[in-house]
Amino acid sequence: MAGTETVVFYSLFLLVPAWAPRLFWIMGFLLLCNVAMRLAWAARRL
Repeated sequence: MAGTETVVFYSLFLLVPAWAPRLFWIMGFLLLCNVAMRLAWAARRL
């Protein structure tokens, strides 16, 4: 995840606290996807 997505998620955490647990899970999943894509890219390029 890049900086923009992080700002959007943190804004949503503050604006809609009732959604925070679900948003944390979504953000965590997207973060893991980003890590996996970066590792796959590095494995192909290096």
